[in-house]
Amino acid sequence: SHENVGDDIIDVGVRAGTYWIMGAIKNASTTYMRMNTGSTAESASNTDATGMYIFSRTSSGSQIAYKNGSVLINGTQTSSGIPNAELYTLCYNNNATSSNVSYRTTSMIEVGGGLTATDVRVLTNAFETYMDALGKGIIP
Repeated sequence: SHENVGDDIIDVGVRAGTYWIMGAIKNASTTYMRMNTGSTAESASNTDATGMYIFSRTSSGSQIAYKNGSVLINGTQTSSGIPNAELYTLCYNNNATSSNVSYRTTSMIEVGGGLTATDVRVLTNAFETYMDALGKGIIP
């Protein structure tokens, strides 16, 4: 995100029945994530929304949120299933309805699975180098 704003918004996600994938960079002063889980979102304090965020599930019992290449949330909720619905960006798909729309400027949305800490570091550094070359770096 390029702006340090935080309201009742979700940056990427999908909810189909009880199954969720969701990343909320900063909702008030907290980052939330749900990766293939129906449980309560895992969270961490985050007073500055600017930067690069990566959410990854590396095993059935591990989900991690990174901010600027560093671990922000080291979650342990067990995967309960993948939602069978489309993933929305700049909001979340709440059972086929756009909800909690985000108005933040977003430079990239990438969806994948099982990114390691090394993968995250390489992706973060490569993208920040590219954005810096454009004069639009995202990591303060």
